[in-house]
Amino acid sequence: MRILFLLPQLEKGGGQVIQALELAKFLKKNNHSVIIISDRSKKVSKDGLEYLKYLDIHLVGKKSYNYLLLIRYVSLFFAFLKVFRKKRIDLIQIFDPHLGGLIGTLIKKIFEIPLVIRIGAKYNEYYENKIEKMNLIFRNQIFKEIFHILLEKFEMMSLKNSDIIISNCQFIKKYILSKGYIQNHKKVRVIPSGVSLNYYKSDGIQNKEKIRENRYLLYVGRIVYYKGLNTLIDAFKRVLSNYKTLKLILIGSTEINEKYFKKLKEKIEIDGLEKHIIFKGSVPHNDVYHYLKNAEVLILPSIKGIYSIEEGLPNVILEAFKMKCPVIASNIGGINEIIKDKETGLLIEPSNTTQLVNKILLLLKNDDLRGKIIKNARQYLLQNRNINTIYKEYLKIYKKLTS
Repeated sequence: MRILFLLPQLEKGGGQVIQALELAKFLKKNNHSVIIISDRSKKVSKDGLEYLKYLDIHLVGKKSYNYLLLIRYVSLFFAFLKVFRKKRIDLIQIFDPHLGGLIGTLIKKIFEIPLVIRIGAKYNEYYENKIEKMNLIFRNQIFKEIFHILLEKFEMMSLKNSDIIISNCQFIKKYILSKGYIQNHKKVRVIPSGVSLNYYKSDGIQNKEKIRENRYLLYVGRIVYYKGLNTLIDAFKRVLSNYKTLKLILIGSTEINEKYFKKLKEKIEIDGLEKHIIFKGSVPHNDVYHYLKNAEVLILPSIKGIYSIEEGLPNVILEAFKMKCPVIASNIGGINEIIKDKETGLLIEPSNTTQLVNKILLLLKNDDLRGKIIKNARQYLLQNRNINTIYKEYLKIYKKLTS
């Protein structure tokens, strides 16, 4: 079987990208051919380089995040056509229901082949932040509202025309069905994200010993407003009064919303926390595992943002389970499908600083609870999220659609 993936911003990483690339590796090991098309970024991450060596990846366009979106997606569309002229393709898998979904729909119509769409979160911010980086015309609020409506239309078109829609949790499935686009509810399937249970290589990270010198709290994710980082910093400041040497390490891209990142840094300076809060930016995936292994706790204090941007189920929670790192996360989106409060993690209400402070202190002081959470989370992972078992479900769908 020959499958074509469209994966926007492959080189930038993120849970959706990791899931897609690991799926491609699984398919290749099972003697299926996967061709991946993505737009080119300013720089290639170490993770990207590793996958480029192993997988058939075609990077399209200029080395820029910010050039006009429509030009980039026209380039991706023609890259698709070029592949179809050279090779027989049995199925298309899209990981973006908006502009990516539009391309998938057009290709499906032209070549009459099955289209599968995977949706892992409820957000349009990827595109809307690109618009903000363009000239003043595109930053106009009226234009942004129009663009948001267009994204909704593209999403409707791609979901209606897909053969199967895969969500990574029940929350996203309910969101898709609530749109009213889908008459046949059976075509929306839940296939949860998985994680490899193999250990990780830690030889790439620098200054491992230095990291172990201090206890630290950890955040992993994009540096954007709806991730609730203001709440995290306010809570950390209060926790610091009890634990003077504690650090907070923030891992994730700062380039998606540079204006927000600047304001966040200003807040940290005003609060006098520069020596305690460390921005690491984007780091190789294996390094994330090392930070998780040595962290006191992973904190994901997401909030619900403009245009109902909301978490699906962050992949890093599963990675934390794997590395025996307890998790505190907002009770939002699909997070409560795997985090049960005081069983597999701790839940807080979004933007509730006092609650977050109390939950952090609880984990720092209560070793019995910490041990119980780590044990239960690890057991859940072993029983429900083995990546090889999960990816066999994709293969069943592919085979049924192409038979």
